[in-house]
Amino acid sequence: EKCDVWSLGVMLFEVLTGTLPYKADNILMQAHATCNPRRHPPWDLLRQYRWSLGARWLCQQLLTKDEAMRPTAEEASRDQWLARIGATHQQEEATEAERRALQSQHLESSLMKMSLSCVASQLNLSQLHHMNLRFKQYDASGDGRLSHVEVRQVLQDVGVQSTEELELFFESLDADHSGLVEYSEFVAGCLDIASEGVQDQLRVAFRIFDLDGSGSISKEEMAQVLTA
Repeated sequence: EKCDVWSLGVMLFEVLTGTLPYKADNILMQAHATCNPRRHPPWDLLRQYRWSLGARWLCQQLLTKDEAMRPTAEEASRDQWLARIGATHQQEEATEAERRALQSQHLESSLMKMSLSCVASQLNLSQLHHMNLRFKQYDASGDGRLSHVEVRQVLQDVGVQSTEELELFFESLDADHSGLVEYSEFVAGCLDIASEGVQDQLRVAFRIFDLDGSGSISKEEMAQVLTA
């Protein structure tokens, strides 16, 4: 059980910061860093992302190397920060930037949509906080996906009323044509390309298309990525 609590701590740290608590050049060095009692995760990252003392405390407790000092799963579930976060989640209105992003979905090219999906996959929880709340607000079933009815409600709330436009927007958001809008598809659809957080991650998206690392994207590389 305590191993599972450690794994939860690793996932929580990555969700809060966007990086693993222990990183090294190879798996042996990473294992040594993880097991070494003198090595610790970069806790300053939690402060840089402005996570509260409660969030930092929980993460540190879950990643305590001394198994005897590490909380059990039941003890961790009673953490005050977790309880407070769960109790204070409130519905929030969509921002103007999110409204524009959703309303322009059907006008975006395949390249733009794939680039935004790449960017969305690199954002950490602090950058996605408002979108997480928004997604939970509409995900009535709690299964991590939005049905056709749920997406219609999202779009109507941002000003899309025409039945024809609703269908176009849904098809555009549903990138994998599964009939459901996944969380990642929802986030990509809400991203404002001009925002600071998105701009910071554009180089990541560029490197995905720049297959040979030349610093430029050829027609062949673009075709290979878009048709993969």
